[in-house]
Amino acid sequence: MKQTNMYMGFLLNFYFINFRCRISELERELEEITRKAMTSQTRALQTARQMAAEASREDEASMIASTKKTRKVIMESSSKFSSA
Repeated sequence: MKQTNMYMGFLLNFYFINFRCRISELERELEEITRKAMTSQTRALQTARQMAAEASREDEASMIASTKKTRKVIMESSSKFSSA
């Protein structure tokens, strides 16, 4: 009976250590995934900002290029016809 209790104690200790190691591994994986997600999210936001700025510049340039300014000049002339 005493040997069975010792063996059970040993098994419980063994499983506890294994579970603790597995939990540590999962925590490290979670930290790495979180770090990568935050890094890629920052890159995506910067890219979105850059894309928006570029689109704005292109839109502005196309508006300037497509806007046609015209000037109408009306000249009035007075001519006197002499009738004889």
